[in-house]
Amino acid sequence: MVLQDIITFGNIGIDELYVYVILFILFCILIYYFIRPLSRWAINRKMNRLISYVVVTLLLVIFILIVTNYVGSFQLNRALKVGLQISAFFGFCLMIISPIVRFLQKPAK
Repeated sequence: MVLQDIITFGNIGIDELYVYVILFILFCILIYYFIRPLSRWAINRKMNRLISYVVVTLLLVIFILIVTNYVGSFQLNRALKVGLQISAFFGFCLMIISPIVRFLQKPAK
C-alpha cells in the first residue's frame, strides 16, 4: 500500500486501515466544508434541477462502485469513465430539454 512505509504505529495497535479511515474522514470533512456554500447557494436560488443532477451523479458513481466490487469482470476505470460520460450526457440533456419544455408549456396570450 501507499502508506505502508510511513506507518510505524503497528506496535501500539494502529493499523494501516485505521490511517486510511482517518484520512477518509478528514477528506470528507474537507469536501463538506468547501461544498456547503455551493449547496446553500443552490438551495437559496431554488436550483432543484442542479441538486437533483448532483445527487443522481453521486448515486450513479456509488452504483458503479458497488457493481464493480461484486462483479469481478468489470474494470473500475472503464466503468467510472462510462458512468461519468453518461452523467455528463444526462446533464447536457437536462440543460437543453428543460428550457424547451418550459417554453412549450407557457400559455399563449
